[in-house]
Amino acid sequence: MKVCKLIRKHSFKDVRVFEKEAISLKKLGYDVTIVAGKTKGVVLGPNRSSIKDPAFKKDSFEYKGIKFLTYDIVEITYTHINKMIKALETNTQNYFPDKLYEKALSTNADIYHAHELHTLYEAVQIKRTLRKKGKNVKVIFDAHELEANSKFLTLLMKEVDHLITVSDSIKEIYQKRYPNVPITVIYNTPSYQEELQKDKTYKNSFVIAYEGVVTYQKGDPRKIIEIANLCNKSMKNFSFEIFGRIHPTMKERNLISQHPSINCKWIDYHNLPTELNKVHVGYIYFDTSNANRNMRCPISFSVI
Repeated sequence: MKVCKLIRKHSFKDVRVFEKEAISLKKLGYDVTIVAGKTKGVVLGPNRSSIKDPAFKKDSFEYKGIKFLTYDIVEITYTHINKMIKALETNTQNYFPDKLYEKALSTNADIYHAHELHTLYEAVQIKRTLRKKGKNVKVIFDAHELEANSKFLTLLMKEVDHLITVSDSIKEIYQKRYPNVPITVIYNTPSYQEELQKDKTYKNSFVIAYEGVVTYQKGDPRKIIEIANLCNKSMKNFSFEIFGRIHPTMKERNLISQHPSINCKWIDYHNLPTELNKVHVGYIYFDTSNANRNMRCPISFSVI
């Protein structure tokens, strides 16, 4: 059975899309293709850096048994969305902002798995197109967060066969909105397949860690600096580890990079259990004035 996964903003090696789902499906015997966007002609890694390897610059390539088709991204605006809504209401398949629809349709898959609201549009349009040709395909929407209950989403959900989301609280909201759509929760934490012994190298130190991208709404660089300064005054061998990156818009980027007790580095998905094994306390901060974050569990940090 063929599965086609559609992404626009996510990295082609996004942990959830690629590691947790595509690789798992491949192991179960599915034929998996990911249609991934390029920015300025190149695909992006999980840390949002450009991948320079020429093997990944091709229009199609294979990586770890997963097939990839690429296209140049067009950033979706309100103008695009309004045109998409009109196409959905009139049941026409004549409006597509970039080549995502064309590339995904060419896979002739049995299941189209969309990972963003805007890629769900292409998945639904493919379902309608193939239905007119006598082929019935399934559409899955992987809601990585709580989407607003908009007219656009309401129209799209009429064609969704299964919804996947990231927390039980978000699942409850979607169940109330769309009671006829089956929902499954897949958490974003890495899999601990074996119990690790605590790294004794760090027994005389104290390590706090944050996992993910640091913004003012998630992590907050100001709070991280404040915690590091307070801990430095009261203990020896203290470090604050950021397993991720500081968002480029953060004014405190230089302060963090120059801080003697704060280390920031990108950790490969498979190495996270080993790195977290060195940690004594996990740090999680969300600005809960944002309704989406208020209704979700902190999936960006794994339980230590």
